[in-house]
Amino acid sequence: MTDLEKSQAVLPFDEKFSNYDKAGSVGLAVMVINDGESIFKKGYGLRNLETKEKIQADTNFDLASVSKQFTAMCLAILEEQGKISSNDYLSQYLQDLPDYMSQIKVCHLVHHMSGLPKYDNKLWSSDNSKPYVSNQDVYDDYKKKKSSITYLVKSTHTAMVATVYWRC
Repeated sequence: MTDLEKSQAVLPFDEKFSNYDKAGSVGLAVMVINDGESIFKKGYGLRNLETKEKIQADTNFDLASVSKQFTAMCLAILEEQGKISSNDYLSQYLQDLPDYMSQIKVCHLVHHMSGLPKYDNKLWSSDNSKPYVSNQDVYDDYKKKKSSITYLVKSTHTAMVATVYWRC
């Protein structure tokens, strides 16, 4: 695709989303991919209405509960393909977890029944150049924990399920 073709292809996107670029408007980030190549990416509007921080094309958004159903579906697809079983122990995929996690099964994570404690808030501020907590960050944090099973936290489960998914 030539530069002219790219600019013509993305013009409708820019026009459509430019309405979000008004003062005081919450916004979004858009990326257009053609044949595996990013041909357009741009942020529109504000990430934070109080601080007036603008959204950039590479702004990370905390998806929180939005990702839970997608993560569970990914595991269902893997199970259908015979690559994983919901009755498998986490240790089959994540060998370096602490002993207190040895009896946790994939189904415990999917159904938010593992009893894993919430991951530490310190993860949010450990690296200012990285404005989000990745699944790998959560996984690494649990590998260091010496504590035992305590209570249910859904965000923890989603991060750990996603880590298992990427190992399959």
